[in-house]
Amino acid sequence: MGRKRRFRRAAAYLARVRTADENAERLRKRAENLRLLLTDKSAPWPDQPAGGGTDPRRDERLHAEIDGMEREIKRAEEAARGIRLEAGMKICRIPEPTAQKILILRYLDGKSMKEAAEEAGYGITQGYKFHDMGMKALERTLGKEDSRNGERCSS
Repeated sequence: MGRKRRFRRAAAYLARVRTADENAERLRKRAENLRLLLTDKSAPWPDQPAGGGTDPRRDERLHAEIDGMEREIKRAEEAARGIRLEAGMKICRIPEPTAQKILILRYLDGKSMKEAAEEAGYGITQGYKFHDMGMKALERTLGKEDSRNGERCSS
């Protein structure tokens, strides 16, 4: 059985961190593109009225859109922090400190498996052993929580 299949629940749980970070980054890039439109008066705005004329309220509309994006970015960043904190707390419940470190470096700090193993002072083979040990422990933790919450599937 492959590594991903064995740790499906843990991998999906930890993938939430990356997804939340990517969502916040996507919003930051969109806001930056809107700011660029403010500096380049000739650039067409996606919502510009048909007919090719200039919109006298363009800057006002752009500022309002940017303000809305900034609020959305703050919400996304807060959500990402919450997801990251929750994941970190679950990782800290893993009894093996090296497995904790590998998972934190890999999933919370976004390092490659090779980088995480080297930073922890191990080669990649040993790094994967600690990774698997940590993922197995996380699977157990998540499974226990699911059964306590009545979320375990009967299939």
